[in-house]
Amino acid sequence: AKRNATYDHGLEQACREWLAAKTGQNIDGDFHLFLKDGVFLCNLCNALKSGSVSTPKQSSMPFHQMENINKFLSFCKNSGVANLSLFQ
Repeated sequence: AKRNATYDHGLEQACREWLAAKTGQNIDGDFHLFLKDGVFLCNLCNALKSGSVSTPKQSSMPFHQMENINKFLSFCKNSGVANLSLFQ
């Protein structure tokens, strides 16, 4: 309840619109679940810079999902995003 009280739905909508504009893919449903496996994040990297990350693994296994997210984080770091702004 505490987390939900501070959640910014307007910011989520702005993120959805920006992501859709960059990838050409609509983001429907639960935002967290949509991003959770990291596949979209890898596709976003490749949309921003072609061939920047290898093909993401489509899997419900946490290890594969974390591997996809690590590819995204590496892309961000290599693109100049400060470590302080990244997440694990």
